[in-house]
Amino acid sequence: GTTLTFSSSVSLTTNGTLTANGSSMSPVILSGGNFTVGGSGTMSSGYLTLPSGSNMAVASGTTITFSSGGKLRINGNLNAYLATFQGSGYPGSWFGIEFYNPPSGQSVDYCTIKDAAYGLNLINADFAFSRPSIRDNTYGVNCTNYSDPTFTATVFQTNGFGVYGDASSHPYLGAYIGYNSFRTNDYYDIYSTYSGTIYARGNWWGACPPYPSVTQNVDYSNWLCVDPNPSRQPAATDLAGLQLSKGFIGSSSESISPGAASTPEPGMSELDAAYRLYVDGKYSEALQAFEAVVAGYPD
Repeated sequence: GTTLTFSSSVSLTTNGTLTANGSSMSPVILSGGNFTVGGSGTMSSGYLTLPSGSNMAVASGTTITFSSGGKLRINGNLNAYLATFQGSGYPGSWFGIEFYNPPSGQSVDYCTIKDAAYGLNLINADFAFSRPSIRDNTYGVNCTNYSDPTFTATVFQTNGFGVYGDASSHPYLGAYIGYNSFRTNDYYDIYSTYSGTIYARGNWWGACPPYPSVTQNVDYSNWLCVDPNPSRQPAATDLAGLQLSKGFIGSSSESISPGAASTPEPGMSELDAAYRLYVDGKYSEALQAFEAVVAGYPD
């Protein structure tokens, strides 16, 4: 494979088109320093690896298109905002973005991730995702090897599986209220083999009352009756030929009023994080987090 090595004081920025033709046996490796794809940049890639200690920033408006079998593997730091990561237009046309034992602080805020076998493939990854749109993948999110991510205000749409988790992984889709949108995923919105409860409270499931396709360990109570992410809708043509398959309907509960679902209220993400600490049995940390919410949002 090809390795591009930079000192920590050097940045590589592309505002044109960069082609990186790596493969699983010979990936293109960006090692050390900082790598930036600018706002007008388009990157065509095969198999790209960002090792530990390296940083990759993807600016707003950037599109990265991966060839068949391509993958973006993150061991370093990815900071992407309002970018698009895509394949060639159908689920499974590239592998996806893989976070392999990465440091905290990763970001794909407001990004669109589509056409992959695994939109996000998480391996021992435990950090928060906010407002990405994950759609048209075989697996929207795949959690393995003790991955405990948190998703807030995320769109999971027209994937085979919205979120899939193995027995060691405990994804959080809303410990109290998640503001996530699950729309027309083919087989399962959430499928988990974890022995405990998967919290997916305070989300939109496509209808009210909802009929989500989830495994029996998923708590989808406090559902929303209004989609909290209406502006992030794919084109109508993307829904052509979609076939739905709805499975198990979990336990029902009272819904949150429509007005509460329109936009995340101030302090709700902090409250959800505090509640997650409580659920995890970290009572001292949870108490401090709850006190911070009260102090920061007294009204």
